[in-house]
Amino acid sequence: AIVRQIEYLNKRFKVSIPLVLMNSLHTHQLVLKLLESYKNTSVKIYTFVQSCYPRLNGVTWSVAATKPYTAGGTENWYPPGSGDVFESFHRSGLLKQFISEKKDYIFISNVENLGAILGHQNFRVLNEVFTTHLDFYLEVTERLSTDFRGGILVSDPSQNKPYVVQLSQIPKNKRFLFSPKTFHYWNTNNMWVNLTSLLELLEKSALRLPVSKNIKNGFVQFETYAGSAIQEFKRSSALVVPRRRFREIKTTANLFLLQSNLFRLSDGFLIPNETRAAQGFQELPIVRFDVENFGTLDDYKNRFPSIPNILELEHLNVAGDVKFGFNIKLLGTVIIVAEDGKTIKIPDGAVLENCVISGELQVVDH
Repeated sequence: AIVRQIEYLNKRFKVSIPLVLMNSLHTHQLVLKLLESYKNTSVKIYTFVQSCYPRLNGVTWSVAATKPYTAGGTENWYPPGSGDVFESFHRSGLLKQFISEKKDYIFISNVENLGAILGHQNFRVLNEVFTTHLDFYLEVTERLSTDFRGGILVSDPSQNKPYVVQLSQIPKNKRFLFSPKTFHYWNTNNMWVNLTSLLELLEKSALRLPVSKNIKNGFVQFETYAGSAIQEFKRSSALVVPRRRFREIKTTANLFLLQSNLFRLSDGFLIPNETRAAQGFQELPIVRFDVENFGTLDDYKNRFPSIPNILELEHLNVAGDVKFGFNIKLLGTVIIVAEDGKTIKIPDGAVLENCVISGELQVVDH
């Protein structure tokens, strides 16, 4: 979809916007293989690999990696978070290359955010960037109760600047102090960065992002976050954007919504179904799946052989061993909970509206 978007924009405006992919040590070879199918595209595609560091033992704090990092041996080596994008981009040589090609800004986003686009019919964000000419812009959006992995925008009166705090950096017993009612804006991780300003900071070693300690599977790793750079540039700004610029796929619930009839694809762009808005519904329903049964992509595909019609859905909660058939329609609020050891199978053609289903349910054909 990203390549199709850029092809569309390049053709429409007679420009040559390139695509740059930052890969981790774990994904680089896979991405290179996938890019073989784009050999005939007119879009220039560049790749580089971000930094990697050895994990530390969570008890002894000794280096856990027993072998040097190689393309074939990555055990206990890790990529140090999204904040590494700036240094790795510089190290790749692309930063200076794009400056020499008279490019002014780079747009950075998470590849799983399908709402992160330069523009389609509306170019208000792009226009704001090239009208005000600041060094760094971070797109933030209205925070929802379902936003739980990422960063919130916080004001720093002493510097008259906003900065980003990752929820993972806040002790669990203190997170109630950072509710959506108090901190309203969520970091989309969409950034517009002036290339010359970035180069100046990096060459002065002046881009010092806060470091977060994370413990994963008993190992310690240190990470930085790209959105934190809003504090480091002299002229930076947070841009409040609509939720449609934040369509991330981090859970199967996210994927469920984006694969549904709430959207369609046009030239690689995700277009909302106008019928839902015309009927007075909120843009997206709230969908929650339990991680144990819907956490992996394979689990999700097995439980949803086809995506239900959810044009009039408001809330959906599904937990337990639940499987859906074909041509199902969900309306209003639907809660489905299978008890431990029980299975619920929603039959083909079922219409569920404002209902709670629990226990065990199977429909047998006769």
